[in-house]
Amino acid sequence: MLIVTDFAAAAIRHLLDGCNAPDDAGLRIARASSAGPLKARLARAPAPEDTVVIAADGARVFLDRAAVNLLGDKILDVSIGVHGRVVFFPADARQPVEPGR
Repeated sequence: MLIVTDFAAAAIRHLLDGCNAPDDAGLRIARASSAGPLKARLARAPAPEDTVVIAADGARVFLDRAAVNLLGDKILDVSIGVHGRVVFFPADARQPVEPGR
């Protein structure tokens, strides 16, 4: 199952705190289309078919089936860009999970 680093969990909590999200909100990682890349966005709750991963600090990550297949055995980490852009990525591959629009 996906492991969430402490830094990634802190980033998720910070993003959620900044928008006054409910306690059960989290970061949802899903494929927008059948052939598209994975996208990450904040979500108030998981979709019915999502797998929920709860980090040690309680940060929640919701994964659709495609995300589970691609990230299930990975470590989710985060980097913060020069202008504060948050990019989540699987730590062993360094391929970003792009922010959703």
